[in-house]
Amino acid sequence: MEEEKVCELTYLIACSPSLDTLDASRITPQAELREACGLVLLSMTTSSDISAEYLIEKRAVSRMMQIAGEVGILEAASLIRGEWAGRGLCYLEVATALLIYSCKNPIDDDTSTISVDLLVDAVDSGAINLTSRLLKSKVNLQNHDSAFKQVQVKTACCYLLSALFEISSEEMDSSFGKTRFYEAIDADCAASAVDSRTSRLSSTSGRSDLFASTVALLRATIQFAHKSSNENHEEPLPMVGLSESCLLAVGGMCGAKGGYFACVPSSTTLSRGAILENNGKYASLTQEICAMAFDSLRMNIDQDRLVPAVLIGTLGGSCVLPMLRFAHAIASNGPAQLR
Repeated sequence: MEEEKVCELTYLIACSPSLDTLDASRITPQAELREACGLVLLSMTTSSDISAEYLIEKRAVSRMMQIAGEVGILEAASLIRGEWAGRGLCYLEVATALLIYSCKNPIDDDTSTISVDLLVDAVDSGAINLTSRLLKSKVNLQNHDSAFKQVQVKTACCYLLSALFEISSEEMDSSFGKTRFYEAIDADCAASAVDSRTSRLSSTSGRSDLFASTVALLRATIQFAHKSSNENHEEPLPMVGLSESCLLAVGGMCGAKGGYFACVPSSTTLSRGAILENNGKYASLTQEICAMAFDSLRMNIDQDRLVPAVLIGTLGGSCVLPMLRFAHAIASNGPAQLR
């Protein structure tokens, strides 16, 4: 498939203006073709380094985010996979996969610059606004297919955020990429503050922005997954996967450094003071998010058993390292009383 340039041809078709529509939820041959292209790109990106590097070279993150952000495309049922998947989910997952690839795989000596370019592309394409809106949306538990679809979208959003924060954490405060990233977050905070009077999040945590919605999602998800594991029955929704992605996203917000999925800094272990100094003008925000995340987990009914249960693998081995990474970030970057 690499020799036949399947990825290149599929990307050209996916970006074709002939597939653009004002109503992404309509059932048309063009909509089915566009979704099929997205699924091919996702499979090629996650299985082929050559394909991933080609899409990174083409700055495909921007186009993938634009398609995923079209009105109704994530809510519409898949024409290929069925009611349990969103039609535009594959494009959100492709963008996420490319960002993760840039974190995990050095491409050349300018890898950091390439990663920052992808960060800026994602932000300029509305990644912060999109993820903030999707994470705040309520899951319709009355309909299993709808709930399954929404959980998958939230999972992809959390992985996307974790990759964005991973890239940002390696940049200096004065860098264009980090500045642009936090400007977008500030804009989301300002927009959320306008609706804070009617927001449940604002009444419980003091915030109603991207940070608060992600932390609230982590609390609800990990508690749900823990309860399901204790009752020894088959989990109706992929909540373990969502728990893992939420831990990674909130860990990134709390200032976790090091490689993706790493539980400790990759090179040398920095002291708490050195880490906060590196965070610079964002240190106070990082401390606030650490305190919010810590308090949120403490509010759980099984607070004395929840975190240890995750650490010993009650929710599965995939959540152990993200929880360690999350705990390490809070201990390193949070207020002194949390250590």
